[in-house]
Amino acid sequence: MNGSSLLSAKQAARSFVDGKNMTAAQRSEVIRCIVDDVLKVCKNPSCTCLSVIAEKIVAECPKLQDVIDGSVVGCGYASIRNQLENRVSYLKRPMSIQRKAQGARRRLTDEVENMNTKV
Repeated sequence: MNGSSLLSAKQAARSFVDGKNMTAAQRSEVIRCIVDDVLKVCKNPSCTCLSVIAEKIVAECPKLQDVIDGSVVGCGYASIRNQLENRVSYLKRPMSIQRKAQGARRRLTDEVENMNTKV
């Protein structure tokens, strides 16, 4: 995780703890962090696995539940499950030459940042 995404995840957590709603960008960053952690444990998570994770997230943080006009929509965690599934499918998509180059640049930037923080 690079420095800017870590900062964004920390901002999302801070706003969530303060009782504020997360912005769409902050929510996306949280989803990225969760999927990164899931993929470290399981290289190919199933839809059922992601549903359980989404359900546990909503159980821990009821504020993330799918609610419209005070009523819970469906199971209450469908939007988070869909975001998790979409992120996993994006990461599993075959890489184009352009995406490979972006990934290499991102990894190089992360390595340079890690070296600077260790020194």
